[in-house]
Amino acid sequence: MGTNSTTCGRICFINANLPEELQEDRRWSKQMLPALLMWAGSFADPWAIPDLELTTALRIITTSLVSDFDSHAVCPGTLTFMLVRLFCLHLN
Repeated sequence: MGTNSTTCGRICFINANLPEELQEDRRWSKQMLPALLMWAGSFADPWAIPDLELTTALRIITTSLVSDFDSHAVCPGTLTFMLVRLFCLHLN
């Protein structure tokens, strides 16, 4: 699932670890992340979005882009959720 990195000394996740449906046509970087950024931009503090709100938004965005995607595959602790959290942290 993750990849061992000699630079970080722990398991690191990369976009290639995402479900195939989110990798097709670079959907993750071309559609998912821009939609998430637009949504997060409506918050006064987009770096402190509660997990429940982020999960709900991710499920809505994901299922609108990939209609047969299992929305339960997006929740705290899953790869998709962790990558979004990392993405948000790197924006700060």
